[in-house]
Amino acid sequence: MFGDRDFDALILRTFIIDGEVFIRIIKDSKNPYGISFKLIDSLCIDFEKNRPSSNYENAIVAGIEIDKDYRPVRYYYKEGDTDNYATGQTEIIPADQIIHIYKKEFIGQVRGFSEICASIDSLKQLDDYAIAELFAAKIAACQNVFYERTGNTAGDWMDQEEGEDKGEFLSAMSPGESSIVPKGYTVKSISPNHPNTNFSGFVKAIVKRIASSVGVSYNRLAHDYEAVNYSSLREASIDEAKTYSNIQQFFVDNWKTFEYELFLKSYLMNFDTSLKPSKLKDYLNYNFICRKDGLFDPAKEIIAVERRLKLGLSNPIIELESMGYDPEEVVQGWVRWNELLKTHNITFKDDGESLPLDAVNQFNEESSHPEDE
Repeated sequence: MFGDRDFDALILRTFIIDGEVFIRIIKDSKNPYGISFKLIDSLCIDFEKNRPSSNYENAIVAGIEIDKDYRPVRYYYKEGDTDNYATGQTEIIPADQIIHIYKKEFIGQVRGFSEICASIDSLKQLDDYAIAELFAAKIAACQNVFYERTGNTAGDWMDQEEGEDKGEFLSAMSPGESSIVPKGYTVKSISPNHPNTNFSGFVKAIVKRIASSVGVSYNRLAHDYEAVNYSSLREASIDEAKTYSNIQQFFVDNWKTFEYELFLKSYLMNFDTSLKPSKLKDYLNYNFICRKDGLFDPAKEIIAVERRLKLGLSNPIIELESMGYDPEEVVQGWVRWNELLKTHNITFKDDGESLPLDAVNQFNEESSHPEDE
């Protein structure tokens, strides 16, 4: 079971990773709305199921049957378990039971693909290089000892007579240890230098490519702020805000709108039959307001808003929604605030200092009727 916020987060995470989301609509569900939703793993839509179109049959592309106008007709769902995908029985699901979310990049596209695809090769290169450097660093952490013949030895080392001069080969070392090597051998130490100085530069270049492909700034993706200034960070944040804003609006258009309308219609049809159908239009007159974060200079942003309002270039509703606020909730909040002040007998002067209403009324009376000196 998921709450709505957790379910939305899972949908968004699946979309970013897989590039598409399949949501099954389950009607007659045992909840107050009579409807529920179930996420289907994209790998369980039988991508091996393909068929060309003919005069008698629709085409099937990667598990989705489409008509001549590329509209989905049926989805071929193949059950699987946690270890193996699409290994069970095939279930054919009508298109009206599936919400398929994906970005359409070209005409005739039937399945979605993740924007991370552009970074797969770079991610693999980074992973391989990091593993290679890790092994090299482990080797470099050890003092490798090699024995070399000097030409002064006669015969094999094992044929030498027992005694102190025989010495021994070193297979392990410990701090403060000293040993005698066999006669006729000299010791050479090899110390590889890893990680080398190119490691950080390579990682930085790869992460920059990845950041560019997914539409975020390198500094935020790598959490690297050592070489940034106010202007560059602000410019990167503005570009990122556009990316996130596009994702939010896409999410609203392709999921939240359908979710709300399906919940509403199901509830009105099954649980609140007293409501007139004509009222449905009023309930469908809604607007999802996406969250917005401020930038780096709130004071200047407020001045800009004030100037736009004075020049008539905007209005409070546009400005509130652009900041991610619901105008209705803002007004209701002011009503509640004023009622709370009256309840506690508090008012505010122009300078924002709070005073009891009695003290303010007394001040006003004294100001309007000054005593004679």
